[in-house]
Amino acid sequence: MGPDTDYFITLPVFREYNRAFSWGFAQGTNPWDQNDTEGDGTFVEGHAPKTFETGTATNASVRNNKGVTFGDNSKHWKPGQWKGYSVTNVSVPQKYFGIWIVDNTENTITHKEGTQGVKFAVGQKYQINRVVRALDQSGAGKGDLLKKAINTVTGKISYPHQQQEICYEWNNTHTPTGKALKFDGGRNCSTKEGRDYINLGNGRPANTIPDEVKKFYTAKVNGVAYAGEFTYPHPLRGGSTPIKK
Repeated sequence: MGPDTDYFITLPVFREYNRAFSWGFAQGTNPWDQNDTEGDGTFVEGHAPKTFETGTATNASVRNNKGVTFGDNSKHWKPGQWKGYSVTNVSVPQKYFGIWIVDNTENTITHKEGTQGVKFAVGQKYQINRVVRALDQSGAGKGDLLKKAINTVTGKISYPHQQQEICYEWNNTHTPTGKALKFDGGRNCSTKEGRDYINLGNGRPANTIPDEVKKFYTAKVNGVAYAGEFTYPHPLRGGSTPIKK
């Protein structure tokens, strides 16, 4: 937490700006993720990902204080229109070589820099897609068995039908200021407040599970209802339970 924020935990989706070795980028067409197939933020299994825009770079990528920017002088976009989408360089041989868009102007796109060097040279082609829910992101729980990078239920590379398991937080208070600390899920495209995480705030009764958590985490979710707090302090931080070697 810094002096200008009340966030204490971020919920990043690293694959939206970094390539994972076996899974690739989460950039709106990767079959390991739920992608926008209908153009309205909806994923329908078996439908092809929606391509919202295509074009050719007329200005090469340049780093700046927002990320990396390239241009297409043939476009007349609404400023901010593509914020939260992803752009893929389809001129490179690597599959799913795309990254999260942080902003755009009438004819430029600015995206995260990342570590794998997603960038555009003049003449390279791009397309814009959108991730709905990325593999293993915050709020995604158990799913289909994967074996050797194959979904054993579908028999191919595909989203493993991960169960929704909302991240809840409550009674996290910054002692010097009394601020209610909370999750920050706004640093990626796909993590959504109310769906993947919920900030319940402080002022809740001590040593009591909020009703919202009990109602969601019933035995139907994970086999056993969530009905008790974790040991506090944790045994590794001075709790009374000894550690046996």
